Amino acid sequence: MLAFVAGCGGGAATPALFIPSPTPVDSAASPSGPVLPTATPIEPIVGKFKAGGKMTTTRTAFSATLLGNGRILIVGGQDENGETLVSAELYDPNSGQSQATGSLAVGRWGHSATVLSDGRVLVAGGEDAELQALGSSEVFDPNTGSFSPGPELTTPRYGHLAVAIGSRILIAGGVDSEGASLSSAEIYDSGAFRSTGSMTARRWDAAAAVLAGDRVLIVGGNDGEGILNTAEVYDPALGKFEVAGSMATARSGHTATTVVGGKVLVAGGQDESAAPLTSAELYDPTTRTFAETGDMTVAHVGHSATAVASGLVVIVGGIASGKATIVAEVWDPTDGTFSATGSLTTARGSHTDTLLKSGEVLVLGGRNGDVTLDSAEIYQP
Repeated sequence: MLAFVAGCGGGAATPALFIPSPTPVDSAASPSGPVLPTATPIEPIVGKFKAGGKMTTTRTAFSATLLGNGRILIVGGQDENGETLVSAELYDPNSGQSQATGSLAVGRWGHSATVLSDGRVLVAGGEDAELQALGSSEVFDPNTGSFSPGPELTTPRYGHLAVAIGSRILIAGGVDSEGASLSSAEIYDSGAFRSTGSMTARRWDAAAAVLAGDRVLIVGGNDGEGILNTAEVYDPALGKFEVAGSMATARSGHTATTVVGGKVLVAGGQDESAAPLTSAELYDPTTRTFAETGDMTVAHVGHSATAVASGLVVIVGGIASGKATIVAEVWDPTDGTFSATGSLTTARGSHTDTLLKSGEVLVLGGRNGDVTLDSAEIYQP
């Protein structure tokens, strides 16, 4: 998920790096591909947000992962003082309460956290307090509430993409300790990481979505020299990436969400001039082409996007007009348009979003200007 500060492109500079939260993926999905939203008649929706309690700690650049028991595992990140966190907590959406659980061995932010087929959570990579990319991983066991050492990544990285495909996890791109964008990718399988084919371009601040057949679309981002409009698809059967068309607009800090019919909605982000975008595009995996769809009501970058049961995609918060926004909107697959929905109770960007078993969307933490947040709220579609 996930905006935070990270090095890029050949220097010690630390530009803002927006990592959108991925659409939740069932790590035990069958080889036929992810469970996709179904098209149903959509009535006009006036969704709303309600306060959802607080985390035990203010956090940004953390991970939030839905466990099998319905709780949310919150791991690492940075607090209001910019300190890298080793702490983790479990948030209960029913009570709105969060409580501390076991701690990481190494503080990390800009990492990934992905549910394994046995219900444990693999926490991989990230950046430590010394601004070094991590090659280590840790595994959280919800039965014991503790972390144990996991296998080493083949390449230390942070700000990478992590996508569950069947019982395996694809790790791709990101940034290394020298601030260089990465094209390398690896697969977690049976307790170990192994290299797989490299991407066709170096990418961080990209977005990914799962297609039918457990293929993975990776789109846009930054190669360390500029913003990309290109896309590629990883085929796990072949273990390689292939070019998959180009967007009309180069973008980073955007979202990519699998929608009704197996297409992918790519929304917002920022362009080459760092201007936030209102535009959105729809990727068709059959033709490997992008087509423009309706514009958002405001520009969003560092926002979140979640497909809900009705087939709508809910766009939440992010940066608009240079500051965090309370604006939320929904994309309707029946006509390809965006419309405003209920507003956040707190303006925020760089937050996480999680689709709950209730069909509601949990929004956690992030930043509002210079303020790092500990609050939670729940969107009720």
